[in-house]
Parts: sequence; C-alpha cells; structure tokens
Amino acid sequence: MDKKMKNAPVCFVIAQVCHNPILKLGAYVPAIQNRMGKAGYPRCLV
Repeated sequence: MDKKMKNAPVCFVIAQVCHNPILKLGAYVPAIQNRMGKAGYPRCLV
C-alpha cells in the first residue's frame, strides 16, 4: 500500500448529541462493569 489514492475517501463529520442526564450514574457503574466483564472486555476499575 505504497501508492497514493488520487480520490481518497475523506470526510469530515460534525455532530451535536443531546441526551438526558443520568443522575444516579454511580449506582449503574458496578452493573455496567460486571456486564462488560462477562462479555469479555477487560475490567477497568477506577
């Protein structure tokens, strides 16, 4: 892959995302970490 592409597929994306705040996020963190660990992702404990 040492050749340069004449019309390389380059794009820029600008987005704005709005979401409702989760006020009790601290209560959800252990459950999220547990499910991700069971799914095979490495554990990240903060």
